[in-house]
Amino acid sequence: MYWLIAVAALPLLIGLLTMYVDNRMLDTGFGMFGSLSAEAIAVGRRDALINAGIGATAAALLVLMGMSGLRYRRKRA
Repeated sequence: MYWLIAVAALPLLIGLLTMYVDNRMLDTGFGMFGSLSAEAIAVGRRDALINAGIGATAAALLVLMGMSGLRYRRKRA
């Protein structure tokens, strides 16, 4: 079960990396079809934050699954 806790770091890292890359792209102010308005940048930052939240939630779920598996294993032994 320790490997499950270690694997839980992957969604968190991917979510944070996605947020970082999206925010860096939004800092330029240019999109695929030209310059971005302030509203479009705000929507992009919100979407980047949502991606990071999903990664953190997935990591927390995997950690809780690993911890409950370890607890179950200790009770059985």
